[in-house]
Amino acid sequence: MGWSEVAAIAVRQHGIVGRDDVLRSGLSGEQAKEAIVKGRLVVVHRGVYRIGGAPITPAGTALAAVLGAGWGAAASHGTAAWLWELVPEPPERPHVTVALPRYARLHGVTVHRTTDLDERWIRPRHGVPVLDPLRTILVLGATMSRFEVADAIERGVIAKRFSIAALEWVRAELAASGRNGCGVLREILDDRALGADRPDGMLEPRLAQLCARYGVERPVFQYRVTNAKGAFVAKVDFAYPDVRAFLEVDGYEVHGSPAAMEADFDRQNRLVALGWVPIRFGWRKLIRQPQRVADQVKEVLAMLRSG
Repeated sequence: MGWSEVAAIAVRQHGIVGRDDVLRSGLSGEQAKEAIVKGRLVVVHRGVYRIGGAPITPAGTALAAVLGAGWGAAASHGTAAWLWELVPEPPERPHVTVALPRYARLHGVTVHRTTDLDERWIRPRHGVPVLDPLRTILVLGATMSRFEVADAIERGVIAKRFSIAALEWVRAELAASGRNGCGVLREILDDRALGADRPDGMLEPRLAQLCARYGVERPVFQYRVTNAKGAFVAKVDFAYPDVRAFLEVDGYEVHGSPAAMEADFDRQNRLVALGWVPIRFGWRKLIRQPQRVADQVKEVLAMLRSG
């Protein structure tokens, strides 16, 4: 017991311990104060400490904010989205949510208050109490742009954190409260060009949205190409089967090695041998020149259909 116990707790908690952790380890209040004076404990929030010398990490900062906010609090918004890997970077300030009528004011922390934060919406993630992925997506619209929320949804669907059907359910469950973020989620789900299909990557939903926005004929998603005998040849991202054209978008990861490049060329050659026409774009053109992409797709389809 004593400092060895405190250190063991800190290892499990990103270098963070609470006052209760310190006292349960067998140290007295006076010993804790002495440790603060000597720098063995660094005060992060009232009753929350970082072990001296422990690195400051986003997860540790999030846990310290949750502990500082008190019982029943949870990491939320951009912090929760980062912990669930729905966004690539944590926010500059950690976000936590507490249930009314509780109130918490923490230095360097954005604190949100809600009327219905109960245990069913809170799950541990990397040792941090955090809003579950569904509730996280719902609240993101209050602090992030529609574009960022749409990307977070696609990441969550790809990683199987949730389904589109589950998002529709949580929106219906909580929309009546007039909660911030519900409107953004409703708009994204209503406009989502891929419907309930699960994309393999972030670029595919972007392409589907482009087709809807610029009036490009909607292709078939994740089409399986077979030969004359019905044997499987390849799966393509988007297809126009009537003219045997397939449309794909390549990110930098597509040709991550010479072997991957050769496999992709071989796959495309098999498709071309069956009379399929490739229409391919890189991610940069899709994002920065969507009108040009749309025009080129229309041009190829018109040429193929003109005979």
